[in-house]
Amino acid sequence: MKSKSAEPDDAPPAGDPWNLWVFRLSGGGSFEAQETTRQTEWRGSASADRVTDAWKISFGASIEESTERFDLDEDAPLKVSRGNRELEGFVAKSLGPHWSLGLGGRVNASEFGNTRLSTTLTPAVEYSVFPYREYASRQLLVKYQLGLQRASYKEITLFDKLRETLWQHELSADFDQKQPWGSVEFGLEWRQYLHDLSKYRLEAQADVSFRITRGLSVTAEAQASRIRDQISLPRRDATSEEVLLRLRELQSGYEVQFSFGLTYSFGSLFNN
Repeated sequence: MKSKSAEPDDAPPAGDPWNLWVFRLSGGGSFEAQETTRQTEWRGSASADRVTDAWKISFGASIEESTERFDLDEDAPLKVSRGNRELEGFVAKSLGPHWSLGLGGRVNASEFGNTRLSTTLTPAVEYSVFPYREYASRQLLVKYQLGLQRASYKEITLFDKLRETLWQHELSADFDQKQPWGSVEFGLEWRQYLHDLSKYRLEAQADVSFRITRGLSVTAEAQASRIRDQISLPRRDATSEEVLLRLRELQSGYEVQFSFGLTYSFGSLFNN
């Protein structure tokens, strides 16, 4: 992927104060109240991306929080909270108009998922069906990653682990098409642990964004997962309170989610 001009491959176009960086902020939430209960949920995410003929750089962070309050026949109300936090990044060097070689990483913590801290580092190879120069308008990417996950848990798991290091690999495909009215994105991801091939997860996701005004969009997202990799489940049985209040993850073979939110994008017009 060589530039046709005499400028370096990663040089920004003239008049681009953002140096080819694009930033996105999104969020959503809900509030529900009754006479004796009150529930608040919110989520937010931020990302930064820079794509040139020579490099592809992507960073993202997300957070989800939920708080419930119950006014029982006691002196003090019962208040429970759960949350999830995640950081991820991917840096790749171009090997041509379609191939790149890079390194991905992820750090996450989840009270609901019994994860005190999990870090994953995965070298990756990526193939782009469309040339990378069309990244701003359309993408069809296939990526394979292989690496290590290091996890520590809040409670001893079903497999008698409080911390462990595991090999895993991942295969994903993503399609993104941008139009004047907004964008459409589809993704498919398959992850598997190599120490036990029966531990895997298959996820499908679809996003549709409708542009309200310059930079601001409303987004609808749907996700479905086939779950066979719940290695972080606590060994002890869940109490009735934990089940009713959704304070911890339970064993499940699938998960379906649907959500709405707002996304604000700003940065380089050449990558946006």
